Amino acid sequence: MSQMPYTHESQRDEHNKDSNTKRVMMYGWDADNLVAVRINVDPDGNIVPDPFLTVNVETDSGNTYVCEEKKSGEWRFQKITATNGFTYATVTNNPTKTTYALAYASFATLTYGGPTEI
Repeated sequence: MSQMPYTHESQRDEHNKDSNTKRVMMYGWDADNLVAVRINVDPDGNIVPDPFLTVNVETDSGNTYVCEEKKSGEWRFQKITATNGFTYATVTNNPTKTTYALAYASFATLTYGGPTEI
């Protein structure tokens, strides 16, 4: 029987290898809009609600897409894969998708990249 090689906790994909910290997403409930909202923690440890609201969550060929929009109309999509972790799409790396509706219509074929690319 073959045995899986041991992977130290800090080496797993959900960790930021530069700072040896675990990536975690926290969500709260926006009772006014009846949606889940992501919660961020600032460097001082204060909880700060994310201004983006999750509008849709889609799956396609083993990928998960979290489709988010601000009240102002700005959109951000996250693509979550087992191999690449989190990548992101916004109007910055998809300049022809100027609205949430245009982006959502082609969520699986958008250009996704790291945080510095959006």
